[in-house]
Amino acid sequence: MREFQVMRNLHVVFTMNPSADGLKDRAATSPALFNRCVLNWFGDWSLSAYFQVGKEFTIKVDIDNNNYASPQFNPPLAFESIPTPLSYHSAIVNSFVFIHQSLHRVSDKLVKRGGRPVVVTPRHYLDFISHYVKLSSEKRNDLEEQQQHLSVGLQKIRETVQQVEQLQKELKVKSKELEEKNALANAKLKQMVADQQAAESKKTESEALQVKLKEMSKFIAVKRADVMHQLAAVEPAVEEAKQGQSLFSCLGFGITSGLRNLLVVVFDTQ
Repeated sequence: MREFQVMRNLHVVFTMNPSADGLKDRAATSPALFNRCVLNWFGDWSLSAYFQVGKEFTIKVDIDNNNYASPQFNPPLAFESIPTPLSYHSAIVNSFVFIHQSLHRVSDKLVKRGGRPVVVTPRHYLDFISHYVKLSSEKRNDLEEQQQHLSVGLQKIRETVQQVEQLQKELKVKSKELEEKNALANAKLKQMVADQQAAESKKTESEALQVKLKEMSKFIAVKRADVMHQLAAVEPAVEEAKQGQSLFSCLGFGITSGLRNLLVVVFDTQ
């Protein structure tokens, strides 16, 4: 019972993409492929099918460009019934089909030159489109990441510019304050220098006056010593003179009194 359910529900799909012709002959050697399997043979697709499959597989890819302008010359078209002028999306899919069909022509040329034949199947076309979609997605992610980094960097630059402008304003204010304080400091310094020069001048005058005072003190000391010496020498004579002056005063008083009496007698006699 279980085996019957497995056989009924199990579906295995084989995709065979031969690199050369003769698949039918090789498949005929395996009767089970015909007895137990359902074979769907897919030959080459039409050009319109290639174009339609390419558009369907890339419809979710953001490759539209509204600013795209079709070139003036007619690009090689995959088939004649493609609507023109081509949109950006249609131009890319047309390139897919054109490149894929070019491989057939290149393979035919290689065979003519004696090379190995290269069979190009719709599977290669699908792989080509899948690779393009994957590569486009990776590149878009890279660009978005770079754009995000650039946006963050630009935002940082804007913030830095704003900070620099604010710092420049503060710098102008601080510079003005610094100039005022420098002017005040220079004035104070000039005043201090002037005071120092005046103090040095007074100090010089004071030192010169002190020198003169010392010289005068020495001179006065010498004169005082000389005078004291002279006084000491004449002091005995002064004492003797004082004593002689007292005697002379007594004698002079007596003589003066006698003369006064004599003059009185004379005047009286007359």
